[in-house]
Amino acid sequence: SKPDKAITQAPRMVHQKKVQIMSGPLCGPEGPAVAQVSKETGIPLVMDTAGADDVTKWNRTPTVVRTAVSASQIGHPFGDYLFKELGARNVTFIGQDYTWGHEVTLGIVQTYKELGGNVAKIIWNPIVTKDYGPTVAAIAQDSDAVVAVVVGADRVRLFEAWFGFGMDKRFKIY
Repeated sequence: SKPDKAITQAPRMVHQKKVQIMSGPLCGPEGPAVAQVSKETGIPLVMDTAGADDVTKWNRTPTVVRTAVSASQIGHPFGDYLFKELGARNVTFIGQDYTWGHEVTLGIVQTYKELGGNVAKIIWNPIVTKDYGPTVAAIAQDSDAVVAVVVGADRVRLFEAWFGFGMDKRFKIY
């Protein structure tokens, strides 16, 4: 998740190692950096897991082929499900504060709001948040649901705080 490192390593691979095609990168923030190198050098990039929407959606880079979803794509159907099937009308969102977390969360939010849902609050947490106590304490009290877009060990820490503070007795979390 270090675009500055990706932006130095990708040109090195193209110019020094003479690669004919690039594959990767892994994390969202690296995607636009490596895509820029692909655009500038003409070396194709096959991008799988780096889900930054910008590369293939808003600022299409013609030398990039995406073989997986862009991050917001997986959020949009959940916004629909949240409103229509779960009946949530006033939701607090908890998202990780980096490309993937933003784009999945905001994909959900966009579809949810288009259907008439209200966003009570959006709380962004940095990757590797150690204490989710302040996050769960900041949930809007009038929320009828909480949506968490949190991965890895952070998800475990979020749920430790969630159950530790008895939030399971007050809100539904998705």
